Amino acid sequence: KERSLEVMTDTIPLILSFCDVEELCRASCVSRTWNFLAQNDEYWERLCIKRFGLSSRGFRPPPNPTKVLYILTHMNFKRTCGPKLCSNDAFTGMRRQNFPSLPRVELSNFLQ
Repeated sequence: KERSLEVMTDTIPLILSFCDVEELCRASCVSRTWNFLAQNDEYWERLCIKRFGLSSRGFRPPPNPTKVLYILTHMNFKRTCGPKLCSNDAFTGMRRQNFPSLPRVELSNFLQ
């Protein structure tokens, strides 16, 4: 049992580091352990940078958890651009600098 726990703590984070958003959300449904590990800010920070070109370090105070930044930014793009542009296929690899006319995402807009 101790060996299996050791394998899990080494292997699961490695698996999660390769996940996209949908896969990370699905992985969080596997068990409480996977859910806890999938909430790690490092995964969500990487996904925010990859998909939106945003880092939680650019906000004061930084969002906690970083997953909030991902969700709110996605919602803002979806509302601004429309659902077709924000679909997974069309949205993959999109960067904020590609759309200079889009308003800056402010967390305060969503937390009122």
